[in-house]
Amino acid sequence: MYLRVAEDLQDVDVAGEDTDKLKDLLDDYNDALNKTNVNRNRITNRFENHDGFYNNGELSDPKAARGFLRDTIKYMNQEHHSLREANSILRMIFTELKEHRPGVVNLCGTGSVEADGDGRAALSGDLTIDLSTDSGVLTITDFAADAQINVTGYGTKKEIGHDTVIYNGTDGSAQISGSSITVVIKGEGLELFAEGTGSAILYGYGTYTANPEDGESITGEWAVPIYTDEDATEEATE
Repeated sequence: MYLRVAEDLQDVDVAGEDTDKLKDLLDDYNDALNKTNVNRNRITNRFENHDGFYNNGELSDPKAARGFLRDTIKYMNQEHHSLREANSILRMIFTELKEHRPGVVNLCGTGSVEADGDGRAALSGDLTIDLSTDSGVLTITDFAADAQINVTGYGTKKEIGHDTVIYNGTDGSAQISGSSITVVIKGEGLELFAEGTGSAILYGYGTYTANPEDGESITGEWAVPIYTDEDATEEATE
């Protein structure tokens, strides 16, 4: 994972963009991984020596056994903490990388975005969305429980928990609005219009036009996919 992120960072660096923050995050991520490995090795060494216990697991020295258990638990907790720290930094790195990639639209204040193409579009915020697709999978998460949803032309509908619904085999249109929603549509022949406050991330092959309320229109291309389907699934559920 470190090498993969480093390669993405190099691509951004070559493009001439400011990568100081990314480089600092990558150093922090590497440090957290090193701490994790150090504690993992300490745990392995403790179990190899198993102070206070015979090879068959029977107690041989109560005092040494207490020290073994105390140290092992301490190193396990430190390993867990370092691993959580590494994962947290990795999420920040992915977020920062997206800002340097094409296909990222931020609606800071009121604005709108129009897009069409093949691939995957993820929209989040206080938004009103009108979309259509020739074939695809539509996932809607309503965090504020106030969304208005109208979907036509889909195969199956599956509800997950109390706030998420998935429409498979979508071949039609959808109108969605809500104060705190995340909408992910993956498929072909995607056409969408969204307005409000939030962000849109577009992976695949297509074009978009962003229209900030106070600013000039911005036209660009979708980001060529750089992550796996597993990454996309994890990202959508965070």
